[in-house]
Amino acid sequence: MIAEGFINFSRELSIIAARAQNGQVRCYDLVENHHHNGILAKTQAPAVGTSHLFKQATDAITKIMNHLDYVGVMALELFVTKDARGHDTLLANEIAPRVHNSGHWSIEGAITSQFENHIRAVVNLPLGDTDNVHPAIMLNVLGQYPDISAVLNIDGAHYHSYHKAERDDRKIAHITLMPNDVADLEPALAKLVATLPNKMGLEKKPSAIDSQPKAVDSLTTTDNNNDNILENTEIHIDDSQTTQAIDAKAKTEKVKK
Repeated sequence: MIAEGFINFSRELSIIAARAQNGQVRCYDLVENHHHNGILAKTQAPAVGTSHLFKQATDAITKIMNHLDYVGVMALELFVTKDARGHDTLLANEIAPRVHNSGHWSIEGAITSQFENHIRAVVNLPLGDTDNVHPAIMLNVLGQYPDISAVLNIDGAHYHSYHKAERDDRKIAHITLMPNDVADLEPALAKLVATLPNKMGLEKKPSAIDSQPKAVDSLTTTDNNNDNILENTEIHIDDSQTTQAIDAKAKTEKVKK
């Protein structure tokens, strides 16, 4: 039996961290994710207006990684919701024990990318600086390739093809947008979306935060490549609850490479 519940959340964030063999943990900035038909379409790095949630997120992912004695990069997807006092809080949605789609912006947008830090951790080298070098927006390319010349004609666009066959809603590339002037980010995004065969609903200007209640399966979450059986767990829980929740996730997570 699958139990489902409604979670009234304002937006989805994710935090990515790397843990070295000596236990050192370095975290990237919180990012904001937008989905289309259940598939990640857009990630904005850093997420605007989330500085008050950063410590809560870093404490949570650090506790998980330390408990598992994890080495490498991990992502933690989070819903922004309200606690009993009406304050912003985080609800864990999914753990991804790997480099993550919402961290692809870090190739250009961070001092050290998630991919480099994953390798550094695995081969026991010091972790690199995870600071942002410039605000960025990452878009996935789904199903059909765009005209590469049209994409690269946009200042600040960086194109990464996965050289996969085209197929409906398949992730076949991503584009990171980092114009020199931050004020040009939204206009450049509009130009970029216009080049995409699958615009993923991004041609419609969304509201800053969708505050409508959204249905979330409280036991399972699914992304494009993985079926992960996870409990939605409040971040601010005590150590015994954390241990039980993490052990359950570790035993049931399925990762399809």
